[in-house]
Amino acid sequence: MALLGRERDKIVSSFARWLAGLPPLWSDKEYYFERYKVAKEIMEQLKPFRGSRICPFCKKQFRRISGFVTHIISIHWYDIEELFGLPHIAKRRNEEIECVDHRY
Repeated sequence: MALLGRERDKIVSSFARWLAGLPPLWSDKEYYFERYKVAKEIMEQLKPFRGSRICPFCKKQFRRISGFVTHIISIHWYDIEELFGLPHIAKRRNEEIECVDHRY
């Protein structure tokens, strides 16, 4: 299941807000990423990190929530794609990285 860039951005930003303990941006009741089947499993798995300002991917700790959300969105968008099982986008990124590494 390949996603458009806009859809992917909504998933990543809503997930980052959930991790930071912030309310949903587009709705009062649910986060955008909760529309996917795997969302409940991911939420259970990462519940200890919610609101702690510690990145579950690299274990870096942040003083401000805004820095934490920015970090998740800009650095770990690829990890979030893997969590939600989006292999088409993730596979293309890996191939690009391998190609760049072989040039040098």
